[in-house]
Amino acid sequence: MPKRANRPVVLIAEDEGLVMTVARMALEREGYLVLTAGDGEEALDVSRKFPGSIHALVADVSMPKMDGIELRKRIVAERPGIKVLLTSAFVHTPIQGCPFLSKPFDVSVLKERIRRLLITAA
Repeated sequence: MPKRANRPVVLIAEDEGLVMTVARMALEREGYLVLTAGDGEEALDVSRKFPGSIHALVADVSMPKMDGIELRKRIVAERPGIKVLLTSAFVHTPIQGCPFLSKPFDVSVLKERIRRLLITAA
């Protein structure tokens, strides 16, 4: 099991398996501890069971069971310090002032967006 000490934790909520795998691998190579969930409800469950801080959430806007917008609202209520990056292949403009990334995206752009999110959290 990977060590958690001093590693930023990112939760990815994504229903497309390939997108999740590529994002997870890219962020793990950057030193992040990455948690994953296939939909919004699972992401909330993962968040509630994870004992430490979760620094960032990357959530697809369109997911089954609970979309990324509702997930953002609920997870921020439970973890007020969490930073959120929404993604979508269907929506191409920012949502409610939240950092946003259109899909498909280059992993280098994803890594830069996460880095910037976490810097603003410091």
